Amino acid sequence: MTVNDVRRAIMLALKNNFPNAKIYGEEIREGFIAPCFFVKVLEPTETQMLGTRYLREYPFDVHYFPRQENNNEEMNDIADQLFRVLEYVTLANGDLLHGAKMYYEIVDGVLHFFVTFNVSLRIIETIDSMGDITIIKEFKR
Repeated sequence: MTVNDVRRAIMLALKNNFPNAKIYGEEIREGFIAPCFFVKVLEPTETQMLGTRYLREYPFDVHYFPRQENNNEEMNDIADQLFRVLEYVTLANGDLLHGAKMYYEIVDGVLHFFVTFNVSLRIIETIDSMGDITIIKEFKR
């Protein structure tokens, strides 16, 4: 699983729950049409837990641009919905991911909804063998 898999799952959840809003996965340039969302990856981390087990944290900032500028009521309503929409997202393979550390703020007329998805991984490395070995053991009496 990659950060892009999680990003696509978030975008699909937004599309399914907000069909009238455009969903952007790349930086928004001038001329975007509101209402719309922009899904931004923040700073993913990986922590080794035990042996080959790792915990990856994928934090996201989901921007929402309202229909009307500086419409705090609309942004608060959307934020309330995002708590449920991003509680669980479905990956392409059908697995569910649980959103954690959810909170939001409104800055310069844009809603910023923060959510983190934690993924436990077990990395299996393949080791090239040097070849076959035969051991012959003789028993003396």
